[in-house]
Amino acid sequence: MAKTGQNDEQDKMLEMSKLNQEIGLLNNQFKDLLFENRKKQRMIQDENEALDKAIEDLLQTFDQRVEELQTKIESMSIAYESETEQLRRLEGLYPELKLDYDKVLEQQKLKQKEKSKVEAAVIIQTWWRECCKQKIITKTKTNTAENKKPKKAKTMKK
Repeated sequence: MAKTGQNDEQDKMLEMSKLNQEIGLLNNQFKDLLFENRKKQRMIQDENEALDKAIEDLLQTFDQRVEELQTKIESMSIAYESETEQLRRLEGLYPELKLDYDKVLEQQKLKQKEKSKVEAAVIIQTWWRECCKQKIITKTKTNTAENKKPKKAKTMKK
């Protein structure tokens, strides 16, 4: 039995040696996996930091753009309010100006009518004077013609 005990002990030692080798191999694999894991983790962290930086840049650009647009909107709103107020003020003046304009147009029409009447009167007067002149000329011609005819001598009756 001593041999069997010794064999058992040798078997146990052999098994322990195999297990230690397996533990060593597993530890090496574990270290390799841990190294790979840390390497991948570092790559992911770097990628994450790059994405965070890109997001931060985008947010900053977005905030600047929104601020610019807000400023533009505010200035446009102020300009709109100012122009709206000016429009209301001018619209209040429009009816009065329209009445003045209509009066001026009416006066121009009346002046034009008066001018047309004067021109018509001048034309009629010119025509009438010409008719009178022709009448006088005709009368004068007939009177001159009568004057040129020999007059019969008047005989006296005794």
